[in-house]
Amino acid sequence: MKMKEKMHTGDLYLCGDEEIMQEQFNEIRQKVNADLETISSMKEIGDLKAKYLGKSGEITSLMRCMKDLAPDQRASYGKFVNELKEEVSLIIAKKEEQVKQAETLAK
Repeated sequence: MKMKEKMHTGDLYLCGDEEIMQEQFNEIRQKVNADLETISSMKEIGDLKAKYLGKSGEITSLMRCMKDLAPDQRASYGKFVNELKEEVSLIIAKKEEQVKQAETLAK
């Protein structure tokens, strides 16, 4: 299986190897959860969305790897990345709702 290396903000993304891909996805999940623990404002929520889901975010960078994969690998890789993106979006949305409620109560 051919692997391609992609650099993104100091992280190494290897496209094509499913085991490494799952490790990377788990690392991103862990980083998101760790970042969420420190968030207490809507501005921080916006920064977190940009960091992971924005135009140059980590998950968006994973999607860019697809062009380097063999055609038969793209579908499964894209599915994994889309599931990760959806999962991270939901986690951030839940935290966003909590922060909104906390800010409303603080007023």
